[in-house]
Amino acid sequence: MVLLLGLGEDPDYKTMETSFRRVLAKSSELVEKEVLIDFPDSFSREQIEAALVGFQLGAYSLGFYKKRKSKRLLQA
Repeated sequence: MVLLLGLGEDPDYKTMETSFRRVLAKSSELVEKEVLIDFPDSFSREQIEAALVGFQLGAYSLGFYKKRKSKRLLQA
């Protein structure tokens, strides 16, 4: 599967972090074993860091330690 993410011309740190966090938090079923993220050469180190931090935050789940799992709501 290929997922393309549009971030605008010059996204700031917060935009990058939030976008990548939401991708994984809302669609964690897309990732089974591994992920390959291909960043354009034009991305700065700061932008890449923000994306990776966001992706890692999106993978975090409080529900893992709960005895009773809550149902995820579908959002439009």
